[in-house]
Amino acid sequence: MQDEQADDRQESGDEWAAAAEEAGIPTEHDFIEYAGFWRRVAASLIDTILLVIVLALLAIPLGFIGMPVMGGGMVGGILLQYVFPMVIVVALWLKFGATPGKQLLDCVIVDARSGHPLRTGQAILRYIGYYASSIPLLLGFVWVAWSPRKQGFHDYIAGTVVIHKAERHQDPEADKSIEAFLKDHQ
Repeated sequence: MQDEQADDRQESGDEWAAAAEEAGIPTEHDFIEYAGFWRRVAASLIDTILLVIVLALLAIPLGFIGMPVMGGGMVGGILLQYVFPMVIVVALWLKFGATPGKQLLDCVIVDARSGHPLRTGQAILRYIGYYASSIPLLLGFVWVAWSPRKQGFHDYIAGTVVIHKAERHQDPEADKSIEAFLKDHQ
């Protein structure tokens, strides 16, 4: 019975490793390079431009262009400024592990502990965490520059990291046996 369970775990581990490899997510033998501050700034600028275009295209048929959306309590304004962006961004994180800007710059958002893709609740919490990152003069975003794992406040809140998947490389020592490793280092 235990051998069957071990086989099942081995198979599921192999499946996860293959899926991780295909998605560009580092596995246990890979070095992880966290996406740095300027890479994330560039991704955010790309995403902001794309999001403004998408929201403008949504706003035109809905008749929101030229209407006051701030302070008027308009349901459409709330939808356009808060709900639609959240739904779009969270859906992209869940489907692709990144927004288009991060994808163009070879970045992916993963769970900080396991390296697995984001869960739905984690993605929503990360988006809400953007507000916490914004409040103290954008310090939560700038914090990425100083954090060892390049995490902003929203990443800490949701338990996520952004990794640069294009720079992954295999540790050449990872697959060596202990005997071979000791022999090479004597």
